[in-house]
Amino acid sequence: MNVADVGEEEWASVLAKQCRIRPYTIQFDLDRPSFRPEAVPTLEKLAELLKPRSAPAVEVQGHMDNIGATGDAVRQVLSEARATAVAAWLVGHGVARSKLSSQGYGKTRPVAANDSDLGRAMNRRIEIVRPGCAR
Repeated sequence: MNVADVGEEEWASVLAKQCRIRPYTIQFDLDRPSFRPEAVPTLEKLAELLKPRSAPAVEVQGHMDNIGATGDAVRQVLSEARATAVAAWLVGHGVARSKLSSQGYGKTRPVAANDSDLGRAMNRRIEIVRPGCAR
């Protein structure tokens, strides 16, 4: 399910104003930390945003829905692996490692109810968050 268009938002402004970006076009294979090839344009856009010296440090956060491999611990590990995979891709494409951290939150921070396909799709996400930013 594709719930966002890579070219529509001006991410620097969104990150400054809302402290986070939710690039829903970064999607993963079922129960795997490998992202799909369709995620590459979004990852490239993120890398361009984060490469400049003036870009803020960010945390790459992995979040899950409640479907897939059973058990909270498995969902937690998978969310961490996905966040790490995105951070590693960004570093490999020119983003300074010192600007990135990664953390998985499993299914502990849903943004929608997990009782519909759309809600679960919204909860399976990567977020790019400015640590310490409160808005």
